[in-house]
Amino acid sequence: MAIQSPQELLIHKLQAIQDAENQASQAIERLISEVENEELRDLNDALELQVTELKNVVDKQPAEVEEKLRLEMERIMKRNI
Repeated sequence: MAIQSPQELLIHKLQAIQDAENQASQAIERLISEVENEELRDLNDALELQVTELKNVVDKQPAEVEEKLRLEMERIMKRNI
């Protein structure tokens, strides 16, 4: 191994610092992506729950409308008798 000049040592240290910065930037980008993905999963879960609840409401509506119509018809028939 040859003896390195101070300039060569500085160049190697600078390259090591730049490599560390790149690795840190990539790690930060991965963390940001993971956080965003988790937020999207949470939102997706919430929306799936909303869809399920809305489907239940829609499924019940025909029976509710039919019952209201039946009660109204009974009321009208009693009034006409």
